[in-house]
Amino acid sequence: MCRTNNNSRSNYFSTVVSTDTYSMLDHWLYKQNIQWASHRHPRKTQSWIVNKYWLINQGEG
Repeated sequence: MCRTNNNSRSNYFSTVVSTDTYSMLDHWLYKQNIQWASHRHPRKTQSWIVNKYWLINQGEG
């Protein structure tokens, strides 16, 4: 009985752990892309870079 309970708990928490992992990975990748874009356009502001590459103001980001 205890084994089933532990399996149920790990199945329940596995989605939480994977969500946290993918969230951290998404944030890290976003930071890497911002660094690349800032290096590529050193004289542009970060808001210009975000608007150019992420299309947030056009409703596609």
